[in-house]
Amino acid sequence: LHVREIAAVFYRYSSPEPRVAIYSENSFESASCDLACLFYDIFDTPLNVHFNKETLLIIFDELEINIAVADTPSRLQILEEVRKSSKKPFIIFVLDPTVNTNEKDIFFLGEECKVSDLKEIDQILSKRKRKPVNQVATTMFTSGSTGLPKGVSFSNYNLVSKRFARSAAV
Repeated sequence: LHVREIAAVFYRYSSPEPRVAIYSENSFESASCDLACLFYDIFDTPLNVHFNKETLLIIFDELEINIAVADTPSRLQILEEVRKSSKKPFIIFVLDPTVNTNEKDIFFLGEECKVSDLKEIDQILSKRKRKPVNQVATTMFTSGSTGLPKGVSFSNYNLVSKRFARSAAV
């Protein structure tokens, strides 16, 4: 249910095509954001929390990100700086309820998930454009230790195939 709530929030704020950057340490909430994207046809990119503002700006502009997720006040501040220079405006969701979200286009994700009831969530998700299984679903980046990080894109087919291969090997 929580994954569905998150997906509905992303569609509510950036329909018809949310493009999400997750700039957060691994946690239940950041994993739920990633799953919401993968399950409900939303492109996403989990980002290394050590990327600097310049690297993030290149990634955001290249991938046309319109939603970002941050877990701490310091990462939120970096995303706000990126947003000032990015080609495309984006909304920021924070995972920490203690972070000040009084700024324009910054929201606490947990609160936004409580806004819709099940019927509205189903209605929002039923209107989404279904993507072919071979279309890019996520882009993951190298650490950038030898220069700019390199992006590797995966379709849902790639991700599922990898899981089946791992299962077969075990």
